[in-house]
Amino acid sequence: MSVGLAREAYSLPTQVLVHGVIWKSKRGVPLCVVQGDKTEKAATKAQGTVKVAVLKNDSKSHNLIVTSCYDQKPFYMLSHSIEEIIWVKHEKSVQSSPPEVDHAHIPTI
Repeated sequence: MSVGLAREAYSLPTQVLVHGVIWKSKRGVPLCVVQGDKTEKAATKAQGTVKVAVLKNDSKSHNLIVTSCYDQKPFYMLSHSIEEIIWVKHEKSVQSSPPEVDHAHIPTI
């Protein structure tokens, strides 16, 4: 799948809405959401990082959203099906060796 395919599908007479996984290279992923591969130590710090871009006011697309999330490596998806993005800060306690440590995560909804 690619951003170009999603835009062309929406420009059809039936305005097809698409969503799915996308590769970052040569598929139209905006540079602002690209998350490069990281070393093991940097990857641990980057876990849970979410980046989002919205293509607005495009004649061939209606609010096409491209997101990336870093888990063990970057994961990219695009969607015409998301109506809005809300950032919510969640905190959870994690048991570790020093005693309890609070970690903040910011997922998309």
